[in-house]
Amino acid sequence: MKQETLVLLPNFIGDAIYEGFEAGPAQLNGKKGSYTRHILFNEKHGKFYVYTPASSRVIGNGKMVTVEKPLLFIDNTINGRNIEPAKNVWAEKLIEVK
Repeated sequence: MKQETLVLLPNFIGDAIYEGFEAGPAQLNGKKGSYTRHILFNEKHGKFYVYTPASSRVIGNGKMVTVEKPLLFIDNTINGRNIEPAKNVWAEKLIEVK
């Protein structure tokens, strides 16, 4: 199954509170690059990770964000196993809710 087919509707995830970030894996979906693992929380899903390409944009802790073009992402790295696979998301970027 291709990841592109695992599309999530943005309203399924909903707005979430940004808790912080950490360095993501050096490779995602077989593509080497710089990635960031964002830690988000909302009352619907609890704590979950969102992976995005690395960016210099800063989002403050406690800010509300929404996920742009989310896909279900199965993370097999050590840190990714701290969150159940159904709560890992790949996204183009996070957008701060004003």
